[in-house]
Amino acid sequence: TIKSDVLRKLEDVNVGITGANAVAAYDGSIVMVHNEGNIGLLSLKDTHIVVFGIDKLVSTLEDAISVAKLETVYATGSRVPSYIGVVSGPSKTADIQKILLKNMYGASRVVAIALDNGRRKAPPECLWCIGCGTCITSCPIYNVVGYDFGYKGYLGGRGVAFTNFIEGERASFDAGIYMCTLCSRCTTKCPLEVPIADIIEEVRCKVQRAGYKLDAHENIKRNIKETGTPFR
Repeated sequence: TIKSDVLRKLEDVNVGITGANAVAAYDGSIVMVHNEGNIGLLSLKDTHIVVFGIDKLVSTLEDAISVAKLETVYATGSRVPSYIGVVSGPSKTADIQKILLKNMYGASRVVAIALDNGRRKAPPECLWCIGCGTCITSCPIYNVVGYDFGYKGYLGGRGVAFTNFIEGERASFDAGIYMCTLCSRCTTKCPLEVPIADIIEEVRCKVQRAGYKLDAHENIKRNIKETGTPFR
């Protein structure tokens, strides 16, 4: 089975790499949500590397747990996920004669890598996203064209807009920045009401100024100039 194959391969692994759902800056804690139990296995390896975007940073552990619970409700409909993992450092114990012993059954090293990758250039509202995916399931365009409306793992309207800040105007254009109908269904369904349509309009201006245009738009512009109407 897939499960037995994965567990067998994990026996020889010394490093586990995971993402994070939220990171508490004040407490120095990393919150990870999972339903499969896979992250729990990886966090037990000798070195646990956690890679996350700076948009995952929140103030306290209470805030991080709140983000995890909110994401779960909107992503799966469940009140809580099967697992919520909190990592605040390497494994240790003081159970034996109250003497602190490090490097117990879990990781002896925890490495946290915070990624910017253009996130600081994005509007603050674009970084509110908690990754629940509700905007995608409610998007009429994504439900028709699927992955063609997005760039790699950044899908839907928010994804194509966010792509501009991490990969540039050309990538955002290729991802389908002009596919969006600006209907704002995504914002209506979003738990944080991220104004995706407004952000997309701003990104379209940048894409246009960079010289990336649709042939259909150019034809309409030419028709208006030549005949006074967008129609031939």
